[in-house]
Amino acid sequence: MPYVLNGTVKLYYEVEGDGPPVILHTGAGGAGSMWREGGYVQGLAGFQRILFDHRGHGHSDTPKTLEDYRMEHYIADVVALLDALELARAAYWGYSDGAQVDYALAAAYPNRIIALVASGAIGDADRTTPAERVSASELAQHVQAEGMAAIVHDYESAGQPMTPWFRKQMLETNSEAFAREVLAWTEWNGPWAVLSQITCPALLLVGEREDPDGATARAAALMSHARCVTLPRLDHITAYEHSELALTHAMPFLLGLQWD
Repeated sequence: MPYVLNGTVKLYYEVEGDGPPVILHTGAGGAGSMWREGGYVQGLAGFQRILFDHRGHGHSDTPKTLEDYRMEHYIADVVALLDALELARAAYWGYSDGAQVDYALAAAYPNRIIALVASGAIGDADRTTPAERVSASELAQHVQAEGMAAIVHDYESAGQPMTPWFRKQMLETNSEAFAREVLAWTEWNGPWAVLSQITCPALLLVGEREDPDGATARAAALMSHARCVTLPRLDHITAYEHSELALTHAMPFLLGLQWD
């Protein structure tokens, strides 16, 4: 199986097809295979699709310390993947926490990211507030005590069932890795401080129900070449599950890039 090494952490990836390269990166839950199960790989025909199991997920190593899950390591992991594949640059599509990596990566390595697609609400402007730390700690403890089934139960008890493939991805996620990521990211200020540094074209996709205050559209306005598309009546999970809607906007965006 193909792996890339970043320091001592071994990271798994898969490559499907030929064409302009697009890295697919999921969030705190799920692994790279969810892009295939959700219909994204098939929908991105004509591109080289790079499915990435980021640290703590899928077939990749699961580091044991909180320090190992800070944002700078996620950025370095993607750069290591680009180097291993001998790609000078690629487009990057991140979902949920993967979209947060989107912003940090594009700001830190503008010459390596030709464009970004970010799926999911951008969230609060500052992740280091006391309230955010308390919320992160409570979520981490909840998952550590009850496993990823707690995430599934909390969501579905509100009346919206997950699709079987999405539920399976959540339940197979390492709960300790999930908790470490949630806690470690409170040391990162969040993407708002770097949005003005992102110069590549960007497409932000967000469900209407996950972003009622329109923060993601405001974030797009702070970037040089970005636009936000709000998917009506959908939330953070259903907006991703409906890949046909996301691809309706993402495919013209990616096809319209200057890849050379």
